[in-house]
Amino acid sequence: MPKEEFQIRGFHGGINNNSDPTDISDIELREADGVSVHRLGRIVPIGYQGSHVNSVIQNLGTSSVEPGYGLYYFSTDYDASGNNESEDWLAFYNKTSDRVRFYYRDKAGGDASPGFIGSSLELSMTDIKADFYFADGMLRTGDAKFTQTSKWFGYINSELYWTGISADGDTTTNLHNITEWAKGDQQLKSFDKLNIGLVIHDSNTEGPNFTDIHTTSNSDAGKVILSYWQNDGEGEWNGRYQFGATPVYIGEQEGPISEFPITLNFYDDEVIFQTFIPMGTSATISNNAAHLLIDDRIIGINYYFKEVGDEDWTFLMNTDLTKGGEHLWKVYNTGASDGDAASEKTDGYWEHADIATSGDNGVQIGVSIDDGQGNGNSVVTRNLVFYDTNDGTNGSGSEWVGAAQSSGVRRKGKSFANVSLEVVIDNDNRADGFTGRKGFLRVWGGNVSPAYVTDVSLDANNEKHFVELTLPGVGNDREFKVQVLDESFTTIADSGIFLISITDSGKAEPSDYTTQRGNDG
Repeated sequence: MPKEEFQIRGFHGGINNNSDPTDISDIELREADGVSVHRLGRIVPIGYQGSHVNSVIQNLGTSSVEPGYGLYYFSTDYDASGNNESEDWLAFYNKTSDRVRFYYRDKAGGDASPGFIGSSLELSMTDIKADFYFADGMLRTGDAKFTQTSKWFGYINSELYWTGISADGDTTTNLHNITEWAKGDQQLKSFDKLNIGLVIHDSNTEGPNFTDIHTTSNSDAGKVILSYWQNDGEGEWNGRYQFGATPVYIGEQEGPISEFPITLNFYDDEVIFQTFIPMGTSATISNNAAHLLIDDRIIGINYYFKEVGDEDWTFLMNTDLTKGGEHLWKVYNTGASDGDAASEKTDGYWEHADIATSGDNGVQIGVSIDDGQGNGNSVVTRNLVFYDTNDGTNGSGSEWVGAAQSSGVRRKGKSFANVSLEVVIDNDNRADGFTGRKGFLRVWGGNVSPAYVTDVSLDANNEKHFVELTLPGVGNDREFKVQVLDESFTTIADSGIFLISITDSGKAEPSDYTTQRGNDG
C-alpha cells in the first residue's frame, strides 16, 4: 500500500526532551538546532549575529571578544529610562575597554525588533572572563578566572524614610527616593566593610546631641546610632550585654554581623531602644543622592544581642528604612549644639517614639504629669492628690490628709480607704512624634497594684484622669508611682517615687477585691 501523507502544521509546542521520542506531541520537537519556532506554523533560521545585535557589537573585532564568554540576554521590569515597563537587554563585556556595556532593545520596530541600542550604563571590570547570572531584577557579573570582584547591576526603586500616613492608610511623604539604575560590588557587606560606624548612645539623660549625630560632609561614611534608656526594676534585662547589627539588603538578604564597640550592664531593667541615621551636614537629602548607608540595596537593619561570654546571638529588633517602626520616621532635631542658638540643626532620621530628657526625680520622656494643684508644676515636685470621689471633689475628707510632701510633711492616708487619684498629663512635645497616638496610664502603690487607665492621649494637653484606688495597709513610707505608657507598654514618662504614710482606719483588708481599674474623669 502507498504510504499515507502526514502533515505537521504546528511547531509551537516547543522542545520536549523529557518524554520518549515516540510519546511527544505532534506540535512538539525533540531537538531544534539553529532554528526558531516562535511564529505559529513556521520554522525559521535564527540568523546571524548582525540581525540581532547592534552594529557597535558586530564590528568590535575578535580582539574585544572572549570566545564563550561575555554576552548575556536578560529582561527587566523597568526600561532604560526608569519607567515601569518591560525591557530586553544585552550585556556585553568588551575586553579592549574593560567594560560591561548594556544595550536595550530598539522598540521603534515593535516588540519583535531585532535591533539594540547602546546605553550609557556600564560596569568597569578589568581583564575578566565575564560570567552572568540574573535573578530578582538584578544582574550579577562574575569573573570565571576568579581574579576580580563580582558586581551587581539593576534598577533600585526605594522610597526611604516614610514620615506620614493618610486617612486611607497610604503613606504620604518619604524623605529620600532612590529610583535609578545602580551598580556596586555584589558582596553583601557588613557595616564594618561598608565603613559605617556603630554607636551606642545612653539616652537616660538626653538623646543624641549635635556632636553625636553630626558628620563632616554628606559624602562621609555614615553612622548607625542605637540609642537606649531604661526603667529600673521593671524588666528582665539582667547581666552584661554585647550588641551587634547587620544591614538588610533588597530581597531580605542579610550581611554579616558587626559588633558595637561597648557593652551595657543592666539589672532588672526594662530597656527601650531607638535608631538614629545621621544625614551629614544637611537637614534634607535630595532624591537619588547617595544612600546614607553607602549601598543602594540596603533597606533595613537587624539588631542582635548576647550576654558577654556567649557565642550565639539573639535577634533583638528590626529597623525598616522604608516604614520605620509603628509610627514611621521623622527628622530629628538635635538642638543648637552647633553653637548657633537661633538655628536648630536637623540632620538625622529616627524612628518615631520619644527621647529621654532629664528630670530631678526619675526619667521623664517628653510627657510631664501635673501635680494636680492647677499651678503648672510637674511631677518633680512630687505632690500627690487624692480625692474621696472620682470627680475631683473631697466629700468628708476623713480618709486622707492634703498636706504636701514639699512642705516637709509626708502625705497621709487611711488604710484600705477608697480614693481617687488625680493625674493630669501635659505633653509639651505632643507634636513631636505623638500626634494621634493612644497609650495607658499606670499607677503603682494601691492595695492591688498596678491600676490602669486605658485610651490615654499621648499628645495630651492638660488631660485629666481620675484613677480609683484602694489604699494599702498601715505603714510609713508607702511608695506610689505614676507612669505613662505608649501602645506597646513602653514607659515614656515616670513620676518617680511618692512616699505616703498610711494610718489605721479600722477597716479590714477587702476579702473579695481582685482587680482595680482606672476610670477616666
